[in-house]
Amino acid sequence: IPGYIGGRMIKWLAKINIIPHESHNCYHYWDNKYLPPQVTAEIAARDGWWYKQEYIINELSLNSVLTKPYHDETLAVKENLGKTYEIRGYAHAGGGRKVTRVEISTDEGATWDLVNLTPQEVANPYGKYWCWIWWKFDLNVDQLLMPNTSGNDKEIWCRAWDTSNSPQPEKPVWTLMGQSSNHFFRVKVHKQKNSQGELFFRFEYPTQPGQQSGGWATRKSDKVKAAGYGPIVFDE
Repeated sequence: IPGYIGGRMIKWLAKINIIPHESHNCYHYWDNKYLPPQVTAEIAARDGWWYKQEYIINELSLNSVLTKPYHDETLAVKENLGKTYEIRGYAHAGGGRKVTRVEISTDEGATWDLVNLTPQEVANPYGKYWCWIWWKFDLNVDQLLMPNTSGNDKEIWCRAWDTSNSPQPEKPVWTLMGQSSNHFFRVKVHKQKNSQGELFFRFEYPTQPGQQSGGWATRKSDKVKAAGYGPIVFDE
């Protein structure tokens, strides 16, 4: 089902039953829900939040991701001063909406640059767009040496916009199921020295896929603060 999350796609369909009520399947009620951040497991069970249809996740959320530089990739500073470095990524939107632009920032969102989109599809007869699009941008390496006004580590941020003129949010929102988080994708840029004392950049993703370890978001000290609800941790 294009534009919908995998949880809404039926596997091994053998027959279709027409029933006069909403499905009572446990996966329909107890999974793929985007509940408000105030709702804990106890509140959800007590007040019937699992059965409220308006919190079912159907359409994919607008999202964008950096795919280059890679996690833990390094870039020598001296050899690349005054040059550009091509960064890449992809973006998608739910509901058949078109991704209209993707932007990157290296100064914590103070300024944004438009990337070059490389869409590989045209709208279907109903004006819908279902595929991911790729993007790329020639980043001035010198920008990575300019300090942030906040004093925090340098980062590369990316965000997408769609035809509703809505961008990705800056911060995540804690939810009981931990699903549909689509805040800015952020890559940290660490300045380090090799054994010869030469300066280089090391790029770090927030997490690694699957069961792989690593990523700045796995460190307690670097946890992102959720929108309005503080750090997304349970032991503070």
